[in-house]
Amino acid sequence: SKAGTTAFGFVESKKPDLLLETVFVLEAVADSRWHVDQFLAPLPVRVVVDVRGNDVTAARDAASLAAEVEDGTIQRFLERPGFNASLLKNLLSRATERAEAQTRGLKAAAQARASAALGAERQRLVDLRKINPHVRPEEIQLVEEQSRCTGAAIEQARLRLDSIRLIIEGPDHLG
Repeated sequence: SKAGTTAFGFVESKKPDLLLETVFVLEAVADSRWHVDQFLAPLPVRVVVDVRGNDVTAARDAASLAAEVEDGTIQRFLERPGFNASLLKNLLSRATERAEAQTRGLKAAAQARASAALGAERQRLVDLRKINPHVRPEEIQLVEEQSRCTGAAIEQARLRLDSIRLIIEGPDHLG
């Protein structure tokens, strides 16, 4: 169903195809005291692949695809010759590869934001300590530890498959 984590539908099209739309969530797991989510909050990563495993995400944006899809029941589709579990597994594998490729850039951007912000905070405390003896060395060490732990959490952030939708494109629903 539309409300579940798996769905099936049809899109009217002159050219038959099979699409797998996936949504992954990139999430970092870390102690809440480090506030890693300010640099890398849980982030959806959407990938759409066609029957050949090509990434068609850019050509099939979420809003227009959602407007075109008619909900369907998958039972009749599964009975068709030519469809098998290995096809679905291959499509999911290809979508996962594309999502992992996207996360490299997302992680790098989060690392850069964390490094800049926490580096600036450390430098602020170091400079302040020069004129204010009430700034303790432990405060500087805490920012350094936060920087290390945040960097490690971002590096180890993982993708979690959140939802999939199998979509048949064609001139008729089972064509």
